Amino acid sequence: MALGLAGGFLLRPVIVTDRGEFRLFASQGGGAAAGSEELAGKSESRASGNRSAGSPLARLSSGDAVTDVRDLIASFEGIRSETQLNPMELIRRIYLLTQLRESEVLDVLASLSKAEDSIRGAEFAEMARICVLTRLAELNGPEAMRLIHSGDLASIWDGSEDTASLMVMNSWVAADPEGAKHWFEAGMKQLDQEELRDLMENDDFRQAYYDGMAKHDPEALAREVGDDSDPDKRDEVMVALVRNAKAPEELVELLDRCIGVYDARTEAIEKLSKADPTIAAAWVETQAVDNARDHDIEDVALVMLDRDTERGIEWYMAQEFADAEREEDRLSKIIYHLAKEDLDRAVEWLESQPDDATRDSAEISMAYQVKGRGWSERLRWLVRVGDVDRRNEALKTMFRSEWEREGGRLPDHVIEAAEEAGMGDAARSYKPE
Repeated sequence: MALGLAGGFLLRPVIVTDRGEFRLFASQGGGAAAGSEELAGKSESRASGNRSAGSPLARLSSGDAVTDVRDLIASFEGIRSETQLNPMELIRRIYLLTQLRESEVLDVLASLSKAEDSIRGAEFAEMARICVLTRLAELNGPEAMRLIHSGDLASIWDGSEDTASLMVMNSWVAADPEGAKHWFEAGMKQLDQEELRDLMENDDFRQAYYDGMAKHDPEALAREVGDDSDPDKRDEVMVALVRNAKAPEELVELLDRCIGVYDARTEAIEKLSKADPTIAAAWVETQAVDNARDHDIEDVALVMLDRDTERGIEWYMAQEFADAEREEDRLSKIIYHLAKEDLDRAVEWLESQPDDATRDSAEISMAYQVKGRGWSERLRWLVRVGDVDRRNEALKTMFRSEWEREGGRLPDHVIEAAEEAGMGDAARSYKPE
């Protein structure tokens, strides 16, 4: 079975040795290897769609698929601004791509490889070419991958190989998940091949595969990784499962399996917080106090603050942090949020907090939030900052902004306010560094 899968690996045919090994992106001519129909994707027999005169697309179709796609790319190429964009016409033209047969896709790509640089270079045209390729991925995933990496059509991609690979994998998994799975798993066992290793070591490429498989069969994908699996793979798989989860209950279940996998846990808590911050907060409260929980607290709190400020502040202030610096960050984030809603409320709230070092960041933030109330009020907050180095750095930043705005000087009212705050020497001697 493994040799049969390997034999279909990239269609032109993969070279199988006596030891059962294969070489990726082989350049020999010919069609799919015998017995490789599963990996070769959908065959030429797939219908190319309705191009009859009665079709609503008929007025956009010349009757020749290659010409139609060339016209599509020319449409992309000609767009220079939104004033020229007719989204519905482009959508209809793009739909024509879904009707291409495999041979037609290959004709289009071969034609584009010989096209003038102006057609190949435009951003819109680049996306159109990749869209053509993703149609091939639906029909024949291995051939689509081969065309990106074999060099036959290198002039088409011109540095966009990674993007093309991701989009081909997305399209392939959606159309033929089992074929894509066999190809991917076989490739992960052949990392001694340089071209294949470069592709499989691309984090985004692997994530595209796992994201697609999570949509196809999340339970099967979940079974692939146990608690003792490679942590990087487990993280990538769990990220994919999180992205595919719909209900808060699913996310809670996944979060219970995300301990020790940072990216997946981060995505899960962010998604759950937006879906239901109450459930997210309850889950966070069950976790041990550590740096990962610190991060979770901030994600949940920021959503709660946006939806119910008072409740968000109450919950946020009740949480214990492993990293003491998070306590200072917490006050700063609350002040920033309150000041956007009600500056007087922000001032009142900060005044009510214990006057200790945890207020430094919040007091610096407040010095910026009260900018509209004048320099005396700004410096009243800044002078309270206990960390002298941070206070002086913030003062220089504020002075620099005023200096540039006033054309190379600090106006008298700024110097007077600095005198009142005990910062007169710093104001009088200030020169930008």
